[in-house]
Amino acid sequence: MTPTLILSALHFLSSLKRTTVRLGGQATCGVGLLLALSHPVLAQVGSKNSDVEPGKSSEAKPLVSFIGFRVHEDRSSTFRVDVSLAPELKRAKKDKQIVFLIKRAAIERRNNKNPLNAQFFNSNVLNAKLDAVKEGVTLTINLRSDTSTQHRVRAHQAGATLIIDVPPPLKNPENKGSDSKPTP
Repeated sequence: MTPTLILSALHFLSSLKRTTVRLGGQATCGVGLLLALSHPVLAQVGSKNSDVEPGKSSEAKPLVSFIGFRVHEDRSSTFRVDVSLAPELKRAKKDKQIVFLIKRAAIERRNNKNPLNAQFFNSNVLNAKLDAVKEGVTLTINLRSDTSTQHRVRAHQAGATLIIDVPPPLKNPENKGSDSKPTP
């Protein structure tokens, strides 16, 4: 590369919004672009927000987001939660509530903090919510009837997907064998 081309590239990169150009030293590449010059000096480009403060860990947190809720014909349902890195999970169950703790995670988009209100769906799920807590992110699922759920984690190139299968609601003995249905 010629010095003129290198300076032109550096000038262009420094004009980008929220971008810094560093010559030498260590920087992170939030933009994902690294210029390796023919000189011993490296130019690194990164987002201003991607710089790690001294004394703080540069380990990335897994980002969590809802990607799907589906009710099947038999009234069972499936949740899908995307995690940007392989998640470390802890599951707890109490009565009609199931809580998954995704350790050291953060919620990716603010909209994912809104609860999923499923009380009008013909399924066992009343609602589900992602909450940021000190230990990471919790996924809380409230059920109509006390049943067991099954979950699995499927790895993919962009991280992993937590898949939670919820069986249909149990028959309500008070209504003489009729299925519990959502109330309008």
